[in-house]
Amino acid sequence: MAKIVIYEGVDIRKDIIGRKAAVIDYDTGFSAMEGVLIKSFQKGEASQAFSQMKRWISSASFDILVFSGFLEAFSDFGDDDVLFWIKDHVDAFERTSLVVLDDHLPGMISKVAEKRADLDF
Repeated sequence: MAKIVIYEGVDIRKDIIGRKAAVIDYDTGFSAMEGVLIKSFQKGEASQAFSQMKRWISSASFDILVFSGFLEAFSDFGDDDVLFWIKDHVDAFERTSLVVLDDHLPGMISKVAEKRADLDF
């Protein structure tokens, strides 16, 4: 079963302590955590952030991959490529859970829904 979890305004730290986890921080200021690999990207680097997400999920090196600032990155990227990739690699989420953090959950759902209307998830 695919594991893609969406959190709005929740501190995920307690859920990833002691697990093999990585964080993609898209301009949110996610602070360092012992034993957690964090890769930070600035506004305007959405393409690089999604490329990193793809590499880490494909590698199956982590139990959990947290993407903090997903909506902002998705809006900046403006390409269906991300959703197509997720759809095509849904089996990878049996090995690595993708946790999407965003403070604007309703906006994220409607934005993604607009983009994925033709993808048949």
